[in-house]
Amino acid sequence: MSPARSEPTSESLREQVRRRLATKELFLISRKGRGERGSGNSCAVCARVISTSEIQYTVSGSTSTVVAHLACYLVWRQESEAARLRGES
Repeated sequence: MSPARSEPTSESLREQVRRRLATKELFLISRKGRGERGSGNSCAVCARVISTSEIQYTVSGSTSTVVAHLACYLVWRQESEAARLRGES
């Protein structure tokens, strides 16, 4: 039996975040984010809707504020920190 929807693997999510950081589609984030109940808005990382039964993180950049699934936020935060350590901005 196959699942109703295809969930991205953590590796494909990580690769997607790395690519989008490199092309500036996503901004570098710090450890500052606000967790709360999902709002029904789309995740800035994976573009799927964040349902009210899920946790979302609200993240502010210099020009925008976006929301992300908890799992997406954690990968985004890790990859942002790695990019900073490599001297990327």
